[in-house]
Amino acid sequence: MHKLLPLLRGRVVAAAPVNLNEDPIRFGDDRVNARVLPQQTMMSEFPKLVVFDLDFTLWDCGGTYCDCLSPPFALRLGRVVDRRGLHVRLYNDVAAILEACDQVGASIALASRTEQPAWARQLIDLLGLTDRIAFAEIYPSSKLKHFASLQAASDLEYEEMLFFDDERRNIVEVETLGVTAIHVHDGMTTDVFQVGLDRWRDRGE
Repeated sequence: MHKLLPLLRGRVVAAAPVNLNEDPIRFGDDRVNARVLPQQTMMSEFPKLVVFDLDFTLWDCGGTYCDCLSPPFALRLGRVVDRRGLHVRLYNDVAAILEACDQVGASIALASRTEQPAWARQLIDLLGLTDRIAFAEIYPSSKLKHFASLQAASDLEYEEMLFFDDERRNIVEVETLGVTAIHVHDGMTTDVFQVGLDRWRDRGE
């Protein structure tokens, strides 16, 4: 379990836990047959820090961005919803992906330029993610600033990081740092994660 840092510059801090994880693949109300990553993948080299964007990458907010939702947010019948009833859920394979990172000791980080950082942090708590996140840079800014802060906080080289984001401009920007960055088209899947791992392992060739 990662030791969480104080809530400074958007970093996640453990709040009173909302335990939604009694079922190992249950986040919100989403009971899914998440695919397990191949054993060969788990036995190969892993990046030391895996970084995810939020909207349309790690989670779906009812087809919109989290800063377009309407708080307050609540847990109703096992579903995380906003005031209008829009359902916020992690993509189906996210549970398996995060579990794989945990098993190999890869730290997990978030980098989001949302206009509503406090809302994003509330959703992170409600989805039961807080204690799985080692670092988080959640505020409107360039992803270059996000990654500079992640590098300083983690004391890792950019080449030791793997990043997933749904916006092409962020991929292009972050790649200039030496980070392996993967464009996500329809939310995180184990296939996309495997592509990212393969590309990270092939870096420099």
